[in-house]
Amino acid sequence: MEKSKPNNAKDTAAKNVPTKTKDATPAVPPVKVPPMFRKFDWLAMVIAFGCVWAVYLWTLAPELTLEDSGELCTGSFYAGIPHPPGYPFWAIYSWFWTFI
Repeated sequence: MEKSKPNNAKDTAAKNVPTKTKDATPAVPPVKVPPMFRKFDWLAMVIAFGCVWAVYLWTLAPELTLEDSGELCTGSFYAGIPHPPGYPFWAIYSWFWTFI
């Protein structure tokens, strides 16, 4: 067990006395900010992008799929309504696009 020192008025007064120095602010060296991404992070991003891109291209449909794409293409070519709700804005816009 440590013995506590007596609390003298001189001790507390000495602690609160400001030091008298000219230009008390010390020179602080500039802080070097590390880069947001390291070279390893860029390499990991390129590898991940390449893998995802390769899988996407490998599984990409070569032409029209069996869902709505064939129906929508035919509807836009003949300016028809593919099916309810018919996507009216898309049908009109794509019909104009076929003539350009």
